[in-house]
Amino acid sequence: ITGQAKTLSIKDVDGDGSNRGDHTVSIHVMKAGSIVGESEEDWFNWRNQAPDLVTFQSNRDGTFKIEVSPGQYDMVIDRGGYLDYIILNVPVLAGEETPCASGIITVLEGDLDKNGRVAFEDLGILKGEYGKQSSESERAGLCDFDESGSVGFEDLGKFKGQYGKNHIICIYQKMPA
Repeated sequence: ITGQAKTLSIKDVDGDGSNRGDHTVSIHVMKAGSIVGESEEDWFNWRNQAPDLVTFQSNRDGTFKIEVSPGQYDMVIDRGGYLDYIILNVPVLAGEETPCASGIITVLEGDLDKNGRVAFEDLGILKGEYGKQSSESERAGLCDFDESGSVGFEDLGKFKGQYGKNHIICIYQKMPA
């Protein structure tokens, strides 16, 4: 399974539009059907439902390649402080490379408590870290969405842009040839 994830708000450090930065994500792979949901709350609790078959860290640029046996899998693209991106029913055929998405997977900032939505509780966490250096604590580091080294106004603006959003769930679709 191959793909590339990108965090939405990585700072363009040198102004050239290249969006350099750390796009590292965790990719959790489990047997298809492991993530089920009858209600919105079920989907938010995927971590409690499905044991990982394998967890993998992407490269700094967000690219990843995972080798698994042929079969069908559910995947979760995960990064602390960001909404999860869930892809269901990814088919893996023997001897073939399976792209998990038709382009770059974009994970959105703001889910600081990792409950699957950007909400009031996350704002409370951000408020508690506001003004701190990102190196002061793990939480402050998660709140520094623009990777400026401190939690400030720009981070609040990025958070505001995602407020009310839930994690993304999609069913795998084969890419056109």
